[in-house]
Amino acid sequence: MRREWPGTRDTRSDAPGEVDRGRLWRNFARDLGVLALPMFLAVAFPLLYLGAVVANVVAFSVFALVGGWLLFVGLAMVAQTRYKYPGDEGERTTVIELLGNVYASPVRGTRAKLEGTLIGRGTAGYRFSEDLMFQDETGLMYLKYEHWLPFLGNFLFSIGRVPDLIGQDVRVGGWFLRGVSPWFGLRRLETSEEEIKGFIHLGGYVAGGLLLAIGLVLVVVGL
Repeated sequence: MRREWPGTRDTRSDAPGEVDRGRLWRNFARDLGVLALPMFLAVAFPLLYLGAVVANVVAFSVFALVGGWLLFVGLAMVAQTRYKYPGDEGERTTVIELLGNVYASPVRGTRAKLEGTLIGRGTAGYRFSEDLMFQDETGLMYLKYEHWLPFLGNFLFSIGRVPDLIGQDVRVGGWFLRGVSPWFGLRRLETSEEEIKGFIHLGGYVAGGLLLAIGLVLVVVGL
């Protein structure tokens, strides 16, 4: 028997709500700021550093310039990933409710839980697709899966696990992101026999962390 997820409650409601336009604009401004953050820091840091050199505040160092640039860009990438994949617990909902959520964003994921059936691969007819197509009583949702080991992990999952998962009733938890083609990033997939974890959020942390580490080393060398 499948266990109940902590914090699960049914949030389905037939009562339509009024759209908060102020909230829409605030969300848009915040999303835009997060999207622009890496580019802003990538341009702003060299200008600020060179300005400090001209003002004789610091001595010029190529290591410090490049290292500081990598450090700030890496920090921005980590912040961007944290924003896109928030860590709060989602509530149980339905596909149609997610699709009808006017506040859902392509930049910040909406944490949610769904119950339904896996009806096929995300890319129909492609036998190496690690992604899945999910269906509940209200509609279809594209589930995007990422293994903690890129490429190889995804390939092994697509040929070794996906065929057995198709047709099973499941519970899934993760992040819904709106777009031209809405999708759901998998954090957890639970069948009657097992639980599979997804790591779609891991890539941004790893890439940003590497830039942070390299940048820190260069800055220390340049001191």
